[in-house]
Amino acid sequence: MSAGSILVVDDTPANVRLLEAVLSVHGYDVRSAGTGHEALALIAEEPPDLVLLDVQMPGMNGHEVCRRIREDPASAMLPVIVITASGNDEKLAALDAGADDFVARPFDQAELIARVKTLRRIKSYQDTITGQAAELAAWNRALEDQVSEQVGEVERLQRLRRFLSAHVADAVLRSDEALLEPHRREVAVVHCHLRGFAAFAADSEPEVGLRVLQEFHRLVGEVVTTHGATLGFFAADRVLMFVGDPVPSVDPVRTAVGAAIALRDGASALVDEIAEPRDLSLACGLSFGYATLGVIGFEGRLDYSAIGPVVDLAGMVCDAAAPGEIRCGPNVSALLKDFAVAEERGTVELAAHLPPTTTWSILGLRTAPAVPGEPELDVRLLGPLEVRHRGADVPISAARVRRLLGLLLLHRGRVISVDRLVDELWDNDPPDSALAALRVHVSRLRKMLAAAGLETMLVTKPTGYLLDVADDCVDIDRFERAIAQGRSLAEAGEPDRAVEVFRSALQMWRGPALAGIATSTYVSGEAARLEEAKVNATEDCISAEIARGKARDVLGELEALTVEHPLRERLWQLRMLALYQSGRQADALDCYQTLRRQLNDELGLEPSGEVARLHQEILTQTVGT
Repeated sequence: MSAGSILVVDDTPANVRLLEAVLSVHGYDVRSAGTGHEALALIAEEPPDLVLLDVQMPGMNGHEVCRRIREDPASAMLPVIVITASGNDEKLAALDAGADDFVARPFDQAELIARVKTLRRIKSYQDTITGQAAELAAWNRALEDQVSEQVGEVERLQRLRRFLSAHVADAVLRSDEALLEPHRREVAVVHCHLRGFAAFAADSEPEVGLRVLQEFHRLVGEVVTTHGATLGFFAADRVLMFVGDPVPSVDPVRTAVGAAIALRDGASALVDEIAEPRDLSLACGLSFGYATLGVIGFEGRLDYSAIGPVVDLAGMVCDAAAPGEIRCGPNVSALLKDFAVAEERGTVELAAHLPPTTTWSILGLRTAPAVPGEPELDVRLLGPLEVRHRGADVPISAARVRRLLGLLLLHRGRVISVDRLVDELWDNDPPDSALAALRVHVSRLRKMLAAAGLETMLVTKPTGYLLDVADDCVDIDRFERAIAQGRSLAEAGEPDRAVEVFRSALQMWRGPALAGIATSTYVSGEAARLEEAKVNATEDCISAEIARGKARDVLGELEALTVEHPLRERLWQLRMLALYQSGRQADALDCYQTLRRQLNDELGLEPSGEVARLHQEILTQTVGT
């Protein structure tokens, strides 16, 4: 392997032969030139790794050759060793001409080779650096091209996102902008109107009106993105969106219904938060059919929208809808199948050029198949407040409206006065606007119930309001009746049936009683009463389990309950009994001592006589005798 190429420039053949002999032994490829012009030509044709240059040459001397080498950018970094006669003037002249090093004649071979190796090593480093610099420059150019391409793509995407939701814009970029050209496709159209906003904006401070609109627009953006819809247009208080284009949808009607419900419920919540006590609510109209779709507008303001009778129908159905209602025509109602509940609202005159159209009110999505024997109306308070009508959830999203409904449900069948409602809703510290706010909340609740087909549930009386709900419809009543039945069965000596009834009753609980609405003294008191009833029922159920010989099966449940209720003596008593009947007398006695310590530490009391007697019977093994 060659150690490198060296060009020897000398007009004396004997000197050339000597240098060739010395350098070849060390593995260098040696070429020679007899004149300066010849040397420059060879360097231009095939640059060597190093030049050994004699100073004394006819025509162009070594100093001039060296200067020419340095002036040419292609050879400027080429190592040059000048062979000079002795004397400092010659050496300085060589360095001034651009030489990297010099060797005086007569030269020492070892010194020459050492100097050649040193400059070759430096040249190798320079070549590496130069190569890396070239690679870096090429990489930078490629990166710049890539960045430029990506910037162009981002700018393109931003242009698309001015009128398309992000997922739609991405779909267009992945395919072809031909998707934006006019075309016809079957879509589900949702037209929404924030009812009452014009009056609200006129009567409100500008900042409040703008904030409501900003939050409403933000909500629309979230719903469009979440449900994979396309935003058609967005006026101040009106929104048009559609599902099924440009991104296909497996079930556009189902998706559109879900989007409409999410938008309606979200609007209700933000109104309750920001616009209290104003009466604002969202009405929606749905249609399904073929529309013409494409880009409309002008440069700087483009929309991707839909036009056609199906779009007009959605708008007219929306206008016919009550505040808070989602209304649809027959083209949607026929496709609701089993995922949503709808109720016919009769024939509506939509427009002069259209025949009367039957419309339906979409009451909600079916969260689960209807259970045989489930009441038509199912009100749940043993956990978060839920209302189901005909298998569909009734959306009550606004917090204050939920609390109002909870109060009315706790007084179901009885008139609750306006003053009482005000005190309870604001926990005896009502604002000056409380009466007006109450009327708005009542109006919203009435509209929500009406949209679900429950128009007659809320009754206005001279002194207040009444909620007309049958006892069988409320889980509290069903729970309390079941517990009474379970106790009767236990007392009659039927523990197996008693346990079945108790367990069924306890399964009605979905969380803390009145969760989310227990914000007043009265409601909190009712929640505490119901929680106490739950624990009592649990104790009765475990007692029945022990009575039917299942003591071992309830030990884990009892351990958890005594941790949760460390001062509840009956639970400890049942745990002691269950341990004893499971053959664990020592553990049962330890249970008693644990209870005794906790009562002493916390209350300064001793266990009750009943618990003490059980302890004595366990000691003497006379339990049940």
